[in-house]
Amino acid sequence: MPEKAPVPAAGQTWGQLVAALIMAAKVEHGKRGQPFTVREVGEIIDMADQARPTKRKREGGRDTLFDAIATACGIDLAQPLTRGAAHTIATAKRDILEASPDVTPDEIARRATAMKAKFPGTPFGPMGFSKHWSAFPPPRRKHADNGPQGWLARLNERFPLSVYAKGQAFEITNETAYEWSRLPDEIRRSL
Repeated sequence: MPEKAPVPAAGQTWGQLVAALIMAAKVEHGKRGQPFTVREVGEIIDMADQARPTKRKREGGRDTLFDAIATACGIDLAQPLTRGAAHTIATAKRDILEASPDVTPDEIARRATAMKAKFPGTPFGPMGFSKHWSAFPPPRRKHADNGPQGWLARLNERFPLSVYAKGQAFEITNETAYEWSRLPDEIRRSL
């Protein structure tokens, strides 16, 4: 077994390094005529795991999108996460950011609430959440276009017998963007 902590060569993964260390130890034992045991394999793996650098947590605060996805999926961040769980959340975050680069933690919470409302009692994990991300788009904003000034008076004047005149087709109480947008395009163009 090497006395110094192992470091992978350029382009070599930690798994490849461990395999090379095991093979080297096996050859060395064979030269000496000694049996190479499973216990020694375990010691090499343990030594390599202890030498392997771990990813540092983000300094200066938490990753709010990561936390929002975990919380949305019911993952308790007060408990330590396994590498696999953290990887799944990070992958879901990456996928969501590809689809919605300006996403906020509030938007993640809103879409999670919408998903839970649509599928009550159905648990979902980070990958399921990201997979169905686009099924719960942000609410559409109402256009600020209130139509041209005085459109309601012109509508009643130009189309007195129309179902749209005097609010017969829908209740028109004042000139609002919602009511203007409900008029057919051909009538809006003429006003």
